[in-house]
Amino acid sequence: MSNMYEVGKGVVVTGSETTITIDPASACDLYSVELALIVGSPAAGTTAVTAIPKNGTSETVTSGGTAINIDPTALTGFYIQGRPLKSITLTPSSWTAGVQVAVTVWGRKA
Repeated sequence: MSNMYEVGKGVVVTGSETTITIDPASACDLYSVELALIVGSPAAGTTAVTAIPKNGTSETVTSGGTAINIDPTALTGFYIQGRPLKSITLTPSSWTAGVQVAVTVWGRKA
């Protein structure tokens, strides 16, 4: 199995859409997105996830046909596979005030 390496990182903050730019030199076929609470006590909220393929437009990220929606009260990482990406955008909604979540994206070269 190939090694994964860091290809992008960012911080999602209550009330702010966050776009994580993927290292343009990477050409990965699998991405692992890790989430970690930095500060705050999340009690509510959801987070829509979209991605832009290197040669495409914004798409909803799905798993098993269902849109991935991150719950800040129960953070769970996820995978995106299939083709190289330009960016991943996380859009929080109804998050508890003052919450910040670190996002690290790892990629596996195709």
